[in-house]
Formats: sequence, C-alpha cells, structure tokens
Amino acid sequence: MSTNSYLSRLPPRRALSAWRWLPAMAAAAVGAIYGFEFGARLGGALLGAVLALNGALMGGLLAEGAVDAGRRLATLLRLRR
Repeated sequence: MSTNSYLSRLPPRRALSAWRWLPAMAAAAVGAIYGFEFGARLGGALLGAVLALNGALMGGLLAEGAVDAGRRLATLLRLRR
C-alpha cells in the first residue's frame, strides 16, 4: 500500500503568517507581565510566576480567538458579495 494516496488527500499546508501568531504572542507577553505583577503583590514571587503563566496562556488564547473570529467574519463578508 502506497502512502502517496494518503498524502494526496491531505490539504496543502499554508504558511503561518505573522498576522496569525504575532497578536497571540503580544497578548501572551502582556498577560505574563500583568499576571506576574498581580501575583507578586498577592503572594510573592512563586504566585507571581504561576499567575504569569496563567496570564500568558489566557492572553494567547483570547488573541488567537479574536484573530480567528476576524478571519471568519472577513470570509463571511466576502461570500456575501
């Protein structure tokens, strides 16, 4: 059995553009900074590190969702023409 048939069914990979990952990285950095400052005020450096990870994760997820929603909205508006 050839793997050619399996590979031919896969969709072509699109290059990851900066518009896709740059907002998520920026939001993760901002979330990490503010999360660490908040956690350090509440309970010290250890809680600051935990909340920095949490802030980075949540910031990245929210930004990725916003980029995806904007892309879907643009596609929907393009289809309505």
